[in-house]
Amino acid sequence: MIISEQEEQIGSGCRVIEIMSAILNSEHETDRNREHLWAIGLNRKNIIQYIELVSLGSSHQSVADPREVFRFATMKGVAAIILCHNHPSGDPTPSLEDVNTTKRLSDAGRILGISVLDHVILGKPSHGLSFYEQGLFNQRFRDALFSGGGTEWQIYRDTMSAPLRKRKSSKKKNSGEAVAVAVSQPNQN
Repeated sequence: MIISEQEEQIGSGCRVIEIMSAILNSEHETDRNREHLWAIGLNRKNIIQYIELVSLGSSHQSVADPREVFRFATMKGVAAIILCHNHPSGDPTPSLEDVNTTKRLSDAGRILGISVLDHVILGKPSHGLSFYEQGLFNQRFRDALFSGGGTEWQIYRDTMSAPLRKRKSSKKKNSGEAVAVAVSQPNQN
């Protein structure tokens, strides 16, 4: 799917969340409650070339076969992709399976010469998490997270939500809990 005739350059995880939330919200309500996996193909200037729905799964998982994720990317000759999937539960916190899948797909992309720039997880409408913006693509976390989980992953996962809730503490759910917004605005320097 090409999103428009206009060139759309991706500069942050926030923009990916906006675009993909709009796409998810345009689907039938029944399908919104199922996990989707998309691949967003980008050229060398990070301009979107396509958005492909790679997998439509169940309420808690979708299949992320590297052959399917990179099939269209190789046909279109893109330089990079961004992975995006939704959590129908509304909580964008990545699971250990999300981390392991990201590593596996990043490794496959490296072999093919197609960079995986980010993995964005959509939660509640217009809320999400960017692996890149949360530091999950930097070397320190890659070493810890992509080595199979371990203690550092548990510490990160356990502490991850607290600072995120502080950013949006004025916005409340019906239960009175703070809504977690896991995407920071890009540095304007």
